[in-house]
Parts: sequence; C-alpha cells; structure tokens
Amino acid sequence: MRNSSLAFGIFRKGVVILPTVITLGGLLFLIAFVGIFLAYIFNLNNYGIRLSARALAAARSGIEDARLKLVRNKDYPAGSYNLTVDEQTVTVTITRICDNNSTDCPGLIKNKIVSQAAAMNKKRQLTAVFVVSKNTGLVQTESLLETPI
Repeated sequence: MRNSSLAFGIFRKGVVILPTVITLGGLLFLIAFVGIFLAYIFNLNNYGIRLSARALAAARSGIEDARLKLVRNKDYPAGSYNLTVDEQTVTVTITRICDNNSTDCPGLIKNKIVSQAAAMNKKRQLTAVFVVSKNTGLVQTESLLETPI
C-alpha cells in the first residue's frame, strides 16, 4: 500500500510542472509579441517623419524653381503649375502682390509663391514673397515661411 501512494505522489508532482511550463511559455510569447508590435509602431512613426521631410524638401524645390523662373523672366506671368520632384508632386502658385504701376511699391514687383508638396499622405506648404526690382532686375527674398495646410 505504501508503494502505490509513493508512486501517486511522484505523478502528482509531475502534473504541476505542465501548467508552469505552459504559463512561462505563454508569458515569453506575449513579451516577444509586444516587442515586435512596438518595433512596428516605432518604424511606422519614423517612416511618417521621413515622408514629411521629403514633402518639405519638395516644397522647397518648388519655391526655388519659381525663384529661377522669376530670375530668368522678370515679368513672369502669375499662374499655377505642377512639378514632380523624385516621387513627390508639387503645386506652385505665383500671384502678383504689387505691380510696377502700383503706387504702393514704385519700381518693384512683388510676387507671392505658394508651394504645396505631397509625399504619400504627408503634405507641407511653403509661402515665399519675392521682390523684383524693375530697374536692376535684382530678385530678393522678402519672406519664406512654412504655412499650415
């Protein structure tokens, strides 16, 4: 009789190990899953920051392109055009603020340039004001600001 209770006690101690191993394995799996999920979220956030920086660089390229058009042609007409920089699309809008014939700024032409760029779902917009001297042909930047969309 004594031998059967001893054998039963050994089996009973072995049964406790199975739930312990399953619980520890599940805990390790949960820690690994949370680590992978956090790495995915951080990578996704970093990708959004990178896209936003690309959109800003493309908007800056649109401003520089409009400035070059004004340098080459002082009487560049107001209007809008599209530009592709790498894979980003840029919409550049040129409007005249002040004409040569205006009494507000004699001998000067002020142009406002709005450059809006999109890189996938991230959009950035820059606004610049360029002053063109009708006498000397000098093009100067009066302001360059990032404006909210």
